[in-house]
Amino acid sequence: MYIMISKEEKAAQNGEIMKTVKQQEKEDCIDCHQCVVVCPTGIDIRNGQQLECVNCTACIDACDEVMEKVGLPKGLVRYATEAEIENQETFQIYLQNESYHCISCFTDRIFRILNV
Repeated sequence: MYIMISKEEKAAQNGEIMKTVKQQEKEDCIDCHQCVVVCPTGIDIRNGQQLECVNCTACIDACDEVMEKVGLPKGLVRYATEAEIENQETFQIYLQNESYHCISCFTDRIFRILNV
């Protein structure tokens, strides 16, 4: 299962004390609130995943835009598993998944041709 999680939420889950804005590392939230502004349901993603989220990813795009403008690394808000966040891994597409996709598309085309 993929979840959207920020570093602040991860720190809160681990029981760490939140840093002040002056002490924040370069990858931390800069409190621009653009993620809340662009959200169609008004969710504050910094409070973690919420039931009302419609997975439109507008918050991800807004955060990446702001981070790019201020010269900080993108990807603070993203879809990731907890293991990917802890190990600082990125999402990988495996050959097996790609082959399933290709076979599925090929089979779909064959059935469309035969049914026409």
